[in-house]
Amino acid sequence: MTPRPVLAAYFAWRFLTRQWFDVFYWSAARVSHSLMRLRKADRLTDHQLMSLMSWHAHQTEKATKHRSAPVEGGRPRGHRHYDALSHYLAESARRPALATQERDALEWIREVHAAYDLWRRTPGHINITPPAAVGPGESPRRVAPADLSALMHTRASARMWQAREVADDVIAALIDAGLQAPSSCNRQGVVTVIAKRAFPRELREGVNNPFMLHNAPVIIYVAADPSLYPERQAPALDAGMAAENIVLLAETYGLATCPMYHSESVDQKRLRAQTGIPRNLYVYVALLIGYPAELVVKPRRLSHALRSRWIRE
Repeated sequence: MTPRPVLAAYFAWRFLTRQWFDVFYWSAARVSHSLMRLRKADRLTDHQLMSLMSWHAHQTEKATKHRSAPVEGGRPRGHRHYDALSHYLAESARRPALATQERDALEWIREVHAAYDLWRRTPGHINITPPAAVGPGESPRRVAPADLSALMHTRASARMWQAREVADDVIAALIDAGLQAPSSCNRQGVVTVIAKRAFPRELREGVNNPFMLHNAPVIIYVAADPSLYPERQAPALDAGMAAENIVLLAETYGLATCPMYHSESVDQKRLRAQTGIPRNLYVYVALLIGYPAELVVKPRRLSHALRSRWIRE
């Protein structure tokens, strides 16, 4: 047991060093986000432009969920996001390749833009579509709760993989699953970088981190652009939700995964140099993926009594 004075000194050191760094980092994230929004639209990357439009479209759509009212001497709710959306849509029109590549997303953004026009011109209108009627005992969900629950209960991290290639179409499906995850205010700031190893090649024995990284047939680095977020923790949360989607779908293909923490414990600059990841991206998780070469046993989870709290009102 560590003596209390030593612990006190340690936590005092953490506060004087790490805590102030955290405050500075959080402030810097807000500043960089503001600078991103002030940057000329033609200087934005395609991803930054689409992410900003997705965010502004999300905020614009939220405004139309309130009942509209005639505006006298003022501007309607959400007008700043609508104006920004108009500005960025004009920039997207100057990028023909983007218009083709992101056709579906841009179609949704234009629909939101048009819905806001209708909403502000129609006093009393509210942009909410009621859900379709569902009969007694029926469910609008297409996945049985028991099936998804069983998947969550059996998934476990593997550390040894077969020298077997993972097909590109399977990897593409996993990536798509990650991109379907929720994101903070629909920013969609998560980017995946895929490293795929060819076989045959030398396999090294061991299950510590360097050996695991070397042996994994596929590594999906889950990264995000922090400048797209005004909050420090939001991009990490988005990356985590994308990673969870990927590891769950991987189980259905008979693959095993091992999520590996890749945030401040990793030399981000060196990792970017090794993988070609752009400077504006920060890697949060590395997902090691392959066909397992071991029987994976899931560690027993702690009980609800320790890890759950109910609030009944």
